[in-house]
Amino acid sequence: MKKKMLLLSILCGLFGGYSNAQTYLILVKKKDSKTWQYANLKGEIVIDRKDPLCYEFSEDGIAVVDYSKQNLNLFINTKGEEIPTEIKDYKLKGVFGYGLKGYSTGLVVVQQKNKFGCLDVNGKIAIPLKYDDLTEFDNGYGIGKIGSNFYVVSQDGKEVLVKLDNIKEIKHFQEGLAPIVSIGGSFGFIDTNGKVVISGGYSGAGYFNNGLAWARTTEKLVGFINQKGEWEINPKFSVAKDFDKESGMAMVKYEEKWVYVNQSGKIISFDISSTTKKFSEGLSEGKKGNLIGFYNNKGAWVIQPQFEDARRFRNGFAVVKSKGLWGVIDKEGNWIMNPTFEEMKDVILIK
Repeated sequence: MKKKMLLLSILCGLFGGYSNAQTYLILVKKKDSKTWQYANLKGEIVIDRKDPLCYEFSEDGIAVVDYSKQNLNLFINTKGEEIPTEIKDYKLKGVFGYGLKGYSTGLVVVQQKNKFGCLDVNGKIAIPLKYDDLTEFDNGYGIGKIGSNFYVVSQDGKEVLVKLDNIKEIKHFQEGLAPIVSIGGSFGFIDTNGKVVISGGYSGAGYFNNGLAWARTTEKLVGFINQKGEWEINPKFSVAKDFDKESGMAMVKYEEKWVYVNQSGKIISFDISSTTKKFSEGLSEGKKGNLIGFYNNKGAWVIQPQFEDARRFRNGFAVVKSKGLWGVIDKEGNWIMNPTFEEMKDVILIK
């Protein structure tokens, strides 16, 4: 019996804590504080630099610090140390509504003297600064533009010319495909070899998520296509959002009402919530009265409405507000970090 208890104790020590096995960081702001700090899942402040503006860490373990008055951007590691960069006086690309774009899959796009390139996680130039524009990288591939020519650029700096005429824009890759827009406004997709794999003909299209992307017909109806360009869910919606992998649900607007569609094309609505939000990691925020909880793809409350506000689940956790302060819960509704901070961002897993 003692040996069994000892074994159980060892196993619990190995697997019984989130923070022991992996590193999580959360951007937080204390009450009456003018600056943001970084905390761990225990609510302990682990990075306190007093920077005027900072952003969430990327999965690469690097965060952007912004000194906009000095026109200066810096990168810091998980110890709060500044990462020296091979070049100075660079700028970062901004993402509308999200602030500056930091690292993605080991690279960050930087601009200097109207030319774009990339730095690696050590601050060294990984992609030469020679492009008139450059997208973020996904799984080692981005899209660069020089003059009127577009190139598929790999993370080792190699490039492939996209041999197509009348290109207006090529967006960034996701799941190995990048949306391409013609001068006439027709959408299609290219692969990482720069070849068209889904011909134009759509009046709009999103990115591929879990093998499906929303696409809009010339009649302005939206459905979902697979990576062969075939309709998996016929176009009949006015608006559609991405599919969530765990729930198998996407949020769509049908007959002027927000509902859900599953991957079989079945339209589903739930009456337990007064709001309809996107599913994330298998759960969606729901509202009952003035309180927020989370329900599953069966329309059942997994976490009863009890919070004043909430953010989506990310990396297995959700940031929620109770009694005026923010804390962290897991997918069973257990408090991982008691409500402590006046403001919080998502929980980021450093890989």
